[in-house]
Amino acid sequence: MTSPAVALPPHRHPELANMFRQAEGKYFTDAEFARLESLYPNLKAHIEAAKDVRAKETGIVGRSVKEIYTMYPYEQHHEHATAKCVRDARYVLSYATLSMLSDDPRWFEDKLLIWMKTILQAFEFPETGQTEAMREAFSRIDPTLAAKLKSFKGKVKSIYHMYFVIKRECQQELQPTSFRLMAPYLDLAMNVLSEDYGA
Repeated sequence: MTSPAVALPPHRHPELANMFRQAEGKYFTDAEFARLESLYPNLKAHIEAAKDVRAKETGIVGRSVKEIYTMYPYEQHHEHATAKCVRDARYVLSYATLSMLSDDPRWFEDKLLIWMKTILQAFEFPETGQTEAMREAFSRIDPTLAAKLKSFKGKVKSIYHMYFVIKRECQQELQPTSFRLMAPYLDLAMNVLSEDYGA
């Protein structure tokens, strides 16, 4: 029989709550993962998925930002745009990973996504196609994605596109089990961040 304490979600467990708070915006260390697994041995696959994301985050984020910048002229609109885009993508992946470990999408929304959406949507984001090279890059995207992007108003289009690419990169780079566990949280980020307040 499971004890009441262990029945709690990991981020609410009295011995782990502070560890989760300290890890917000980053990843657990191997020692912290071991501590989590000692109390929640059923999370072994989730812990392996989190380690997989931690190991591959830099490449996933770097490739995603590079691709998006071939289509949207962010740097012409915002100071330090590349650094901020990298930071935001890293936050989304790290918080998504903690949320996956706790099986708590609401925590992900409350801790990061609603706040980030408010910040992102306070800025104007450029439309694509401002140069011939950008129009050419945009013309090569998946037709299903292109059709989906047509349904968005200006500023949220590139937000959705960015996190669509992050999800695609995760699918290509992570182990299949890791991606399966992360996918619902990546979808949540993509949809919440691009949900128009005016809708």
